Amino acid sequence: DGLPPPSQPFLDRMEPDLPSAKRPEPDQMDLETYLACRDSD
Repeated sequence: DGLPPPSQPFLDRMEPDLPSAKRPEPDQMDLETYLACRDSD
């Protein structure tokens, strides 16, 4: 989608304390990885 991966440092500086920093939304990461994070919770 043209967005950088959640591992990019600018995301860590922009939202370091938000839950999305631990579990990014589907538009911030691969849907498969997103589903894996939800399943392992």
